[in-house]
Amino acid sequence: MAEETGSGPLDGYVLTTADEPMETVTFHPDGRRLAVTTGYYWTQLWDIHTRETVGELLIDHGGMRAMAFQPDGRLLATAGVVIRLWDSDTQQETGVPLEGYTGEVKTMAFRPDGSLLASAGSEATVRLWDPVRRCPVGEALTGHDKPVWTMAFHPDGRLLASGGEDCTVRLWDTEARRPVGAPLATRQDWVFSVAFHPGGHLFATGGQDGTVRMWDTQTRSPIGDPLIGHKGSVFSLAFHPDGRLLATAGDDGTVRLWDAHTRQPFGDPYNAHNNPTVYADGTPRIWGNTLYTVAFNRDGSMMASCDHSGNVRVRPTPSA
Repeated sequence: MAEETGSGPLDGYVLTTADEPMETVTFHPDGRRLAVTTGYYWTQLWDIHTRETVGELLIDHGGMRAMAFQPDGRLLATAGVVIRLWDSDTQQETGVPLEGYTGEVKTMAFRPDGSLLASAGSEATVRLWDPVRRCPVGEALTGHDKPVWTMAFHPDGRLLASGGEDCTVRLWDTEARRPVGAPLATRQDWVFSVAFHPGGHLFATGGQDGTVRMWDTQTRSPIGDPLIGHKGSVFSLAFHPDGRLLATAGDDGTVRLWDAHTRQPFGDPYNAHNNPTVYADGTPRIWGNTLYTVAFNRDGSMMASCDHSGNVRVRPTPSA
């Protein structure tokens, strides 16, 4: 069910998916479809133009904590304890699952050319997979000593960043399968989110302390002061495809936009908790306060976020 919301066109609309927390939302590379998961056992695809569901639920009773689209859009990877690959058009599982974990997979990312899938989670290791042959690529990458919550590929496809409960970000050469430099002590407590700028020259991290930090990819040193505004953990961040804006979301129920060049806020925070959804009978429904994910579609014209009450909000991206 899609519902009009808020007080103006920038509020967009809400896809009410379930009476349980929505933990992850990601756009299909075609920019039209959106995948959402509860973090429990199912994932649903939506068409953001018709505001209708697409196909049947993708179900894995072993759990679905993480997901990622292959860059060409053909496959959707979901993971709980095992990683499953689904045809994004037919919503059917393809081939055998990727197995080997004893704990939960919390994060995944495809290399930009789609030739490699990286995953990590409770076991504190980073694993690389061949999505065609459905097999591991080399041994697991070790270094983190606590669960890993986030990872992202550099646009060149070789460098991978990961972060988690050990309060560090680690960079990996995925061709040589070794660490690049020493781990970065972010001073953000747990690291929940990491993303590379589309130009590759910097990356951003979001942490349990509510700050966002930017880092120089080459020197691996912080750029300027932390971005301060959130009042709780920053669970998600995403760069706009043209690199001008950085979107962040977290425990305080807000989506915030930042100018990626000046590192200053861009407009006012979007407080989802104070923007009720309105059902057909006029009954308001207030979002849960925590936002777990924020994402842009491929051309950057739309953004989506998901919340603790089981809703996904889709809205136009404000003009930079």
